[in-house]
Amino acid sequence: MMNDFKKWIAKNDLEKELATNGILGVALDNPEYTTPDDCRYDVILCVQNNKKYTSEVKLGQFEGGKYAVFTIPHTKEAIQQFWNNLEININQNNLIVLEGPIIERFREENGICEFLVPVE
Repeated sequence: MMNDFKKWIAKNDLEKELATNGILGVALDNPEYTTPDDCRYDVILCVQNNKKYTSEVKLGQFEGGKYAVFTIPHTKEAIQQFWNNLEININQNNLIVLEGPIIERFREENGICEFLVPVE
């Protein structure tokens, strides 16, 4: 899915938006309650125009909000460690987490990813 989305970004000349905003990944289901085959995942590129795009993608609004950002290396091990230590990090930083998905932001140039946790 990610490779297809990157091809679509290139085809639609949106590399500037990719470099500026990165790709957002949003898990729509909790794997504790949903089988892996049934889990849904969206990839998002934020754009600032009203251009019409092909039916290959769905358009929507991203409302944004206030997020605590955790920056980690984009490796399987670091991502697993983030999820394993999430509650500890929330408590250590005195965060009040809001209902909503934790968003992953990927940027190509630096091999890191960011987890955006919705907070009060």
